[in-house]
Amino acid sequence: SAFNSFCYEKNIKLSLTIRPIDLTGKTVPEDLEDTRFNTELMKSRFKSLIDFVFTKIDYQLLTSIQIGNEIDGFDTSNEHPDFWGDYRDFLFNIRTYIDSQYPGLKVGFTIMLLGVTSGDHTTSGVFESLSDVVHIVGVTYYPLNDDFTVMNPGVVDTHFKAITSKFPGKKIYLQEVGYQTSSECNSSETKQAQFICNVFHAWDIHKDNIKLVEFVRMNDVSQ
Repeated sequence: SAFNSFCYEKNIKLSLTIRPIDLTGKTVPEDLEDTRFNTELMKSRFKSLIDFVFTKIDYQLLTSIQIGNEIDGFDTSNEHPDFWGDYRDFLFNIRTYIDSQYPGLKVGFTIMLLGVTSGDHTTSGVFESLSDVVHIVGVTYYPLNDDFTVMNPGVVDTHFKAITSKFPGKKIYLQEVGYQTSSECNSSETKQAQFICNVFHAWDIHKDNIKLVEFVRMNDVSQ
């Protein structure tokens, strides 16, 4: 496939995210919209999806497969009250399947910085519990205020300490790291440069826990 050829030619690995849940909602086929994640139907359908994907690409060319993206932002109000317990069971079942069928492939899920520092489940233990059944934890890292202005670049070390402290002993992949430059967001190229330098410095300190950092976009998106 083009994916395999590209990876072999460039000698790189890519990250794959399949997101049955996301910040934007539950992204499953229509007939599964009301199906709980702890059911055999949901699990078997997801396994079939994985098997199909890996007929198209070589799983050994992946850094990991993330099951769910920015899941701390997922609205569970329309789900079963034990949704997070269901999702833990789902993750455990899928990770066990991948271990047996695609050995060596790391399985994780991805949350936002907010899920670590100040979200609804920051102190509930939900994501620590989910982390127990996967190989790695993914985090998207954008140091933003509520109005999307950027925080001072100096916050990086504090955030890295918070992330690694929340998941001690667990390998962490920073799936997205970004810091826009627009003056509309109280930023600049100088601030962005400081931020990136601070990320590399903090990564050196926490290299035993944080095993991968992916910067998002090498340019600002136009209007």
